[in-house]
Amino acid sequence: MPFVVSTAGFQAHRAIQMPISKDHTKSLQRLVDALREADKPTGDPLISKAAIEAAQKAVACIDLHAINSDLDAIKKQIDQSIDQLVFDRRTAMSEAAREAGWPYTRIGEQDRVGEFYVQYAKTKVKILIGTEELTTTTELEGRKLFELLRQELRKAEASMLTRSAFFNSLRMALAMARADGKSNNGKVKIRELFPYVAGARQLANEDFRKKPLAKKFADYSMALLALELHRFGESPEGWHYGEYRLVNQPPNMATQSEAMLLPGSSGSQVLWLGIE
Repeated sequence: MPFVVSTAGFQAHRAIQMPISKDHTKSLQRLVDALREADKPTGDPLISKAAIEAAQKAVACIDLHAINSDLDAIKKQIDQSIDQLVFDRRTAMSEAAREAGWPYTRIGEQDRVGEFYVQYAKTKVKILIGTEELTTTTELEGRKLFELLRQELRKAEASMLTRSAFFNSLRMALAMARADGKSNNGKVKIRELFPYVAGARQLANEDFRKKPLAKKFADYSMALLALELHRFGESPEGWHYGEYRLVNQPPNMATQSEAMLLPGSSGSQVLWLGIE
């Protein structure tokens, strides 16, 4: 599908590229040229004096108040264009998402787009998977913002483990956390378990196994853990893996802030995680 530049986007680009008055530009350029001449080393004091006087004359010709007024006017136009882009952004992104067949729901000041939550605060946009922040952006155009979501999803999926490798990494992580005294009735809080998962999953990385160096350590995030847990639970096997089952103890009101919200419409919350 060809990208169509909206009128608002076109106006924003025009505003950003709008120059100040040519007279101001010429005055400033004369000053720059005069200062360069004054800065040149010379053995003749008369030449040096003439260069300084030329620079002073150039300074006297500059109307800083008028330049600042021009800049204020340009900035006002840019701000208006940005406001329009921000106003149009969510609509444009929802259109792009629906055209691509992604589920889209508007929820107050945030959108649920596929497996992402997108939160807005003026020009800043925060992209989350469940409750976990993946990245932030200041992208103003809705269709470009949706393309960023697609890129982030492709990147996340490329780093995901197979179902068996992910389950094995969880089992190793739980064993290490229990050995460190982090468990309660065999379960470990998800946020305390996370660093063990990040470490255990490196063993699925052949390059790291061959030569376990820091530069071969694959980055991992809570956002990716939330996505992998979601995909694991949404598979036809559900939370089962062979004879085992991944079990979750959800939070209560007092511990809700410690839990991880998984993406998707079910809105499952994970606080304590274990394998039975």
